[in-house]
Amino acid sequence: MFRRIFKRSGEKRIFELPDEKALAEKHHKVVTSFWRGALHKESQSIVPLPRSLQNKLSIQKGEKVFVFAAYTGEWAKALADLGAKVYYSDLSPSALKEAKKRHSGAFEKAMQRNAIFFPLEKKKYDWSFSFEPIPLQGSGLALASIRALLNNKGLMLVYGPGAEVFYLKKTLRAIAITYKASFKLEKFEIEAKRQGKIEKTKIFVFKLLTNENARKRALQDLKLLELLRIARNRGKIISKRGLISLTYETSLKSLEEIAKEKGLNLSEREIKESLKRLNILFRNIPELRFKLDVSVGD
Repeated sequence: MFRRIFKRSGEKRIFELPDEKALAEKHHKVVTSFWRGALHKESQSIVPLPRSLQNKLSIQKGEKVFVFAAYTGEWAKALADLGAKVYYSDLSPSALKEAKKRHSGAFEKAMQRNAIFFPLEKKKYDWSFSFEPIPLQGSGLALASIRALLNNKGLMLVYGPGAEVFYLKKTLRAIAITYKASFKLEKFEIEAKRQGKIEKTKIFVFKLLTNENARKRALQDLKLLELLRIARNRGKIISKRGLISLTYETSLKSLEEIAKEKGLNLSEREIKESLKRLNILFRNIPELRFKLDVSVGD
């Protein structure tokens, strides 16, 4: 179901990978411009009644849940009401301030975070969760989903009616296949407040379920993306019009050296494995806007 892993250019293999830094910069601009309104007058489009979520979501009492792109926090609060230990996050400082004011004491911690870069380590949380993370759509959501594979259980995304089911299924299935994880899509009817009225509404629950093998592969690939960011900052690789070129002779060895310096423990073989794996994945996510154009010799 995947297209060719690579294309040849002379004696080199050309890989296309996401530029995390460029994506993060774009995401920050989108969020800061998107949430300029009066947040005290806003809420998430569907505000669930906590009792209606019981026995529908797989989140258990006491589980640690990293809620990203949480906006004004209604879904995060509902999970907390069900007994989960909720770690609220949003990139917007305005949304963070409003959520802390609106749901004081509900969360274990409330943070300004970009889900492209969090969580940082394996098994810190049980789940990453978000309700309609619109600013992260496309490759940003794909990167956040790979991050979620580091968790004990994985990722859960909830969308209301009108969700782009085909796109989301395609993206999460591609990630599941690439990392040997599992994908599930469930549909439920819940009671929720919409436009000031309590009514029954349908929700789609997308789950990406992880395992030890998936965690290992995801961590290896995320280390590679970190190496590429460092190498670009040091001028070891060149960025031009959103693309980064990496040649085998000058840069692959540099990545190995940086990996050793930073204690990231990536060998040349593992770097090549990650290049190939990410190349497969992101060639199957056409929404990718920022790429790394990476050349590695045979």
